[in-house]
Amino acid sequence: MGRITKLQKKAIRAMTKSKYNAHTEPLMKTHKILKASDVYTIACLKIKFKYDKNLLPTYFDNMFDPVESTHEYDLRPKDDNMPQSNTESASFSVRYCIPEICKKCNAIFLEKMNEIKTVQNYSKYLKNALVSSYTEICIKKKCYVCTNNN
Repeated sequence: MGRITKLQKKAIRAMTKSKYNAHTEPLMKTHKILKASDVYTIACLKIKFKYDKNLLPTYFDNMFDPVESTHEYDLRPKDDNMPQSNTESASFSVRYCIPEICKKCNAIFLEKMNEIKTVQNYSKYLKNALVSSYTEICIKKKCYVCTNNN
């Protein structure tokens, strides 16, 4: 994601004819453009939405269900019963990344899944909520970019 984020920031600065070191979050908010990481989050939440509404193929059945313990006692302490990947590359697959994103995302996004009926409306809601959460002004004290606007 690092390279994609850098390219996106360069692109938004070029589109708006801003300085090379201008803050991109206010630019993205004014032009209603999502960050690359937020596009990925929305894509994962849309898959979760379809999973909850049974709109996915049968391959995805029981994919995100917690893993049941095979023992009556705890062998190692775990925070949750979500499946663990064996390799680092597998940890980026849908099976493992969507539960992680659902744990990290705003609880309101998950509650809206039950209220909203279509994927398109849910996607619009997520985009508007994420874009509105971006800051319009710099909150850093003694920010070099903001103090040297000359």
